[in-house]
Amino acid sequence: MRMVRNSVVLFVTALVAVALAAEPSGTLTVKTSEDPEAMVNTDAKTMLQVTIAIPRVALESGVEYDIRVEIHNPPGAIEIVYMPGLTFEPVFTPAKYGHVPLHGRMSAKDERLNFVVLMGGDSYARTYRWMAPGEGQVTFKAVYLNKRNGAEIGVKAWTGEIRSQSRVINITRQKKAEQGAAAAADKPRR
Repeated sequence: MRMVRNSVVLFVTALVAVALAAEPSGTLTVKTSEDPEAMVNTDAKTMLQVTIAIPRVALESGVEYDIRVEIHNPPGAIEIVYMPGLTFEPVFTPAKYGHVPLHGRMSAKDERLNFVVLMGGDSYARTYRWMAPGEGQVTFKAVYLNKRNGAEIGVKAWTGEIRSQSRVINITRQKKAEQGAAAAADKPRR
């Protein structure tokens, strides 16, 4: 009897160890203490909003600025978003800079790391350092474009496209006084 009991204990222990070492199921579960019955939005419509936060002043060429792009989920629904789907692009007037690179988050190899759950009122944001290249005008376009619904990992993300655009911003040359002061500061003192 003792041998049978020890064998059963050993078998159950081995079974638990194998279960703990197994690969994760690959599914995401939305659980919230605020409302455990809340459902993820699976409708074709969404209330997600895309915004761009930019400096409130004219930009100077050769200076780096922080450009913040955000996707916001208003209260009332839970949304699952694909983070690499949020991008921004500077559009210049006149278009003298050729092809301008699109800025966005790289996609992770593990697809489960590319999705984020936004509860009602939550946001996902990215801040990019961007240097104004020269004189003219720039408008920033932000786009959330998602073609991946997440079914392969067990989630249901909204698919579609949402666009936002900043106001037109002037880019001026650096002020001559600032350039002169900077040049004087670079000279060695005697």
